[in-house]
Amino acid sequence: LLYAAAGKSGEFTDNRIPVDVSKFSEGVAVAAPQFAEGREAGTFKMNMNRIPILVVDGATIGQSSAIERYIARQLGMYGSTDVEGALIDMIAEHIKDISKSYQDEKKKGPEAAAT
Repeated sequence: LLYAAAGKSGEFTDNRIPVDVSKFSEGVAVAAPQFAEGREAGTFKMNMNRIPILVVDGATIGQSSAIERYIARQLGMYGSTDVEGALIDMIAEHIKDISKSYQDEKKKGPEAAAT
């Protein structure tokens, strides 16, 4: 989305891995064979065998937030000073905290909300 917002959608290659969630009970190799192959080949090793990853000039970057921040900096969307970048980080962290709190409360169920 950052590339689209910057009007630079054509400047990257998006390689998505197809997943058939209906086959998860048969294992990752069946539900997502392309992922299983990449994991076996060591493609995702830098990210503890997880996705997403971003490969730039031969370097593998993992973790969604690290990828988002890297791309935002590259596209000039991460503030023009270190303080602006820190403020952007702060807002992103606030959103994650709020989302986590919401999910934690949601797991407790409606009975907990009534008390």
